[in-house]
Amino acid sequence: MLLAGDQARLAYAHEQAIAFYQRGLELTDAPGLRYALLNGLESSCDMACRREQQRRVLEELAALVENGPPEIATPQHQAEVALRQANYAEVNSDYAETAAAAQRAIACATAAGDETARAEGHCWWGCALRQQGEMDAARVQYEQARDIAERVGARATLATSLEGLANITWARRDYAAAQACLERALTLRQQLGDKRDEAIGHNMLGIILQRQGHYEEARRSYARGLELRRISGDLRGQIVSQNNLGTLAYEVGAVEEARESFAQALRLCQQAKDIWGEAIAQLGLGWTAFDVDDWETAQQRAEASLVGLRQASDPLRAGQAEYLLGRIAQARGESKVAAERFSAALEMWRSANQAGHITLGVSVLAHACAEQGQSAQAYTLLEQALAALEREPLPAGVVRPLRAHWHCYRALQILGDARADQVADFVR
Repeated sequence: MLLAGDQARLAYAHEQAIAFYQRGLELTDAPGLRYALLNGLESSCDMACRREQQRRVLEELAALVENGPPEIATPQHQAEVALRQANYAEVNSDYAETAAAAQRAIACATAAGDETARAEGHCWWGCALRQQGEMDAARVQYEQARDIAERVGARATLATSLEGLANITWARRDYAAAQACLERALTLRQQLGDKRDEAIGHNMLGIILQRQGHYEEARRSYARGLELRRISGDLRGQIVSQNNLGTLAYEVGAVEEARESFAQALRLCQQAKDIWGEAIAQLGLGWTAFDVDDWETAQQRAEASLVGLRQASDPLRAGQAEYLLGRIAQARGESKVAAERFSAALEMWRSANQAGHITLGVSVLAHACAEQGQSAQAYTLLEQALAALEREPLPAGVVRPLRAHWHCYRALQILGDARADQVADFVR
């Protein structure tokens, strides 16, 4: 049953693999064999988004490596289980537990002398810190992981560390450095031949290409990632790819195409019970409704998205949901409600330490203050926003992400400030 399960899993037939592993567990009490079967079962449950079953399997694995016979209750096995616990916690947006599991993995791997597992632990710790907005601390963890992985020749872990460093650098708008990291990581993934991991590389490269305004190249990267995720049976990965394709289509003004991609993501989320992915799809569908002045649908989608994103501890996108709700209120002439929503968005973006979004939050709040006749406050915010936009020019080719400029233009126009024409000329 173990061999049959492994063969099915490696062929990406995850439901079949789950059945084989479960049957094997019914037939044996041998701790070593149960450990191997549980390991395979946990991996297939992860790919199939069977989260509750995955949780139960991890609990049994943890008990086995803590209380099992001496050949199983070892630092090596404990490190392996801790790494899987870190993965499970991250998927469920429990970043405190992701960090705790990563630190357990590092300690156990150090005791076992397993440098590859130790590097993986530093990657997960970096991931947890990054998701909580602690970018400098995250960089330290990723760099430790990279250095260890390069020294011991752990190519998969090296690729993961490079992807993590790319996340840090693109958050700071150093797109060239981010792209260099991602291209190296993708080459490593392709050499290793794991379709799921290669898909991650294509998806991340698509993000950085999109942020630089290279839209057609980004679309090809996303599409290739989606293709590989379908082959590998990575359901959650398919959700991410569909949401990214939807975001890209919306950014270039292809609203119908965006709506279809988000709707496909939503259908997959309901199958996978993926709260985070569903919240992102709802947000995208909210924006597509807003663009055709269907404010009621847009509000319903945005509110549903906000609930899910709060549950998933994603302040960056929760801020985006608040921003959309503010735009809806603004369109309805509810300036006070809009200002409250925009203030909430700015607070969330500050907590996530996202410079570009903070600039957007400041500019939209300036717009809201101008609409309410609060000229002094509007000017204070405008000076901050305009200074930030001057420091951070848009990459060549960017079409849609001009919202901060538009809000500055509207605020200046309302205030009767001649600089409105200069901002308008830039946007044109």
